Amino acid sequence: DGYAVAYDGHIIPAVTAVQADCPFKWDDPTPIAKIASAPLAFAVPVDSPWRTLKEALEDIRKNPEVIKAGVGGVSMPAVFALAKLFDSVGIDFKRMNRVIFDGSAPTMAALAGKHVMLTSQPLIDAIAMRKGGKIRVLSISSSMRSPNLPDIPTGKEQGFSAYDRQTFGGIAGPANLPPAIVKVWADGLKEALQDRSIVEKLEARETIVDFLGPEEDKKFLETQYKENLAIAERLGLRK
Repeated sequence: DGYAVAYDGHIIPAVTAVQADCPFKWDDPTPIAKIASAPLAFAVPVDSPWRTLKEALEDIRKNPEVIKAGVGGVSMPAVFALAKLFDSVGIDFKRMNRVIFDGSAPTMAALAGKHVMLTSQPLIDAIAMRKGGKIRVLSISSSMRSPNLPDIPTGKEQGFSAYDRQTFGGIAGPANLPPAIVKVWADGLKEALQDRSIVEKLEARETIVDFLGPEEDKKFLETQYKENLAIAERLGLRK
């Protein structure tokens, strides 16, 4: 019927938190449904002296100025995930050298090349490099371990429940999208996500079905935006 929709997720509540002059607000698009989420991996070079998340955080706390943390953009999940984790253990993220790359792939390449000392990127991007013996994964940000990396504990398992930020994706429509159209889309997406072939394709990408309908999705996005805004203001990221 001529409606344009967007596949989005963490981007809108992140960009609007970081960019003070953003031409749109986090709630301008009409939330239709959250459909999936995927964990991040806290990773270090393969020869790093850190073998556990606890060891890494203890060293970082002692001298954060010498730490180079790779992030895939100023409004990517890595920034907010690391900031939340570090803040929970008393580490000032502003004192660290944040090396900003254009996306996850160059960030992981820099980690493997030992140009940065740590990062937090989507788990799917870390698996191949770990298998290739180029990086070490210390933790993942999900509530349970990955079946593809059963030996890697979650942040909560290691006593760091603040390491819980994940990437997520959803569908949004234009502002003031009629409720009847929203319902058709939401109902269709919910049904599609029960298709086993779709679930398997997502799981192959370290992604799980994580459905929220329009109202729940809007509340979730609002929570994300407020958390991101608080972090961005505290770190001086908001411009």
